[in-house]
Amino acid sequence: MPELPEVENICRFLKKKIVKKQISSVSVRLNKVVKNSSYAFIRYLKDKSVSDVFRRGKFIIIGLSAKYYLITHLKISGQLLYLSKKEPVAKHTHVIFNFKNTEYQLRFKDVRQFGYMYIIKSTELEGFLASKIGPDFPDLRYKDFKAIISSRKRIIKSLLLDQKLFSGIGNIYANEALFKAGVHPAASSSSLTQEQIKKLYSAINSILSEAIRMGGSSVDDYILPDTSLGSFQNKHKVYQKEGGKCPRCSAIIERVKQNGRSSWFCPHCQK
Repeated sequence: MPELPEVENICRFLKKKIVKKQISSVSVRLNKVVKNSSYAFIRYLKDKSVSDVFRRGKFIIIGLSAKYYLITHLKISGQLLYLSKKEPVAKHTHVIFNFKNTEYQLRFKDVRQFGYMYIIKSTELEGFLASKIGPDFPDLRYKDFKAIISSRKRIIKSLLLDQKLFSGIGNIYANEALFKAGVHPAASSSSLTQEQIKKLYSAINSILSEAIRMGGSSVDDYILPDTSLGSFQNKHKVYQKEGGKCPRCSAIIERVKQNGRSSWFCPHCQK
C-alpha cells in the first residue's frame, strides 16, 4: 500500500502536470471504485478545472473549480497514471480523465479494486478527513507524540499504524523507524522510556523525509504517474529482509505476524 512518501510524490508529480487543466471528459469503467453515482461523478467533474493537488495522510486530494474536491485513496494496489492517449489502456484501468489541449490522460488503475474515488463539496472536506484520519505525522509536535505514546498500553507497531492517531505511516516506515530507534515492534507503548520515544519520533521524521526525497519505495504496486520508480527501497534495513543480516550487528533479521501484518526486526538491536 502506498504510504505517506509515495502519496506525497504522486501529488507533487500531478500538481506539476494537471493544475490549471480543464477536464473535458471522464469515463468510469467500473462503478464500484466511485463512491458517488457514476452519473453524478461525471457531471461534477466535466468541464471543471484543477486548482490544486495535495495530500492528507494517504489521501490524494484534487481541488476543482466550483468548490469541489476529488478524493482518491489507493488502498493496496491502486495507481494514478498520467500517460499519453497513445499508450494502450492497461487491464484493471477503472477511471479515465481527459483534459483539454493535451494528449495526456489521468488513469486510475487498481488490480485488487479496494481503492476508490469520491467527489465532495469543499465545505465537507475537513469533516470527511476528521472522520477518517488523525494529524499528518510531519505536522505532529514531539510533545503530542510523547503524550499519545505514553498514555496508551498498546503494541507500539500497532499504535503507529493507527491512522486515527498518526496519519500516513504504514507497514514499511513503521518497521524501518522502529529499527532505527532500536525499539522492538511488540513492545508496549507505555513501557517506552523518554529516550526511546525521542529516538522513535526522530527516526520516523527522518525516514519519511528521506523517502519523500528519494521518490518513495517501489515495492509491490507503487509507481509514479509516469510509471517511473522510487528508490527508497534500496535503503530499507529490515522491511522484507527476513533471513538477511542486520546492517548493524549481523544478527539474522526475523519476521513475526502482528494483527495479520508482518513485522521485521533485529532480535539483537531491538530487544
